[in-house]
Amino acid sequence: MQALISAATTISAAALSLCIVGINFSRSFNTLTLAMLLTALESTLNRNIASSSSARSLCAQLAGKSLRLQLSGLPVEILLCAEAERIQLSTNAVLVADATLSGSPIGLLTLAQQT
Repeated sequence: MQALISAATTISAAALSLCIVGINFSRSFNTLTLAMLLTALESTLNRNIASSSSARSLCAQLAGKSLRLQLSGLPVEILLCAEAERIQLSTNAVLVADATLSGSPIGLLTLAQQT
């Protein structure tokens, strides 16, 4: 589980901030906006994973594991599911995650930058 949390915190601060900034600036927060943001974030993460052998290795070790990000103050939870060499993002509230990471957007960005 520590590896899952460690890998999740290696998400680039820029990619995570793209998601958070996009959500904060969307006054009319809706499903379409969230889907577009998650698609962009997922593409960025997977492009970075594909370009790094160590990231691909970590992802392979985490295949089948999931992490739920709960962003306090925002009406969204993001589920990260590790597959063989990629991460899938969704807002599926029904699936049970292996681990949950909760915090404010600023707190999670700070955590990502410290690792």
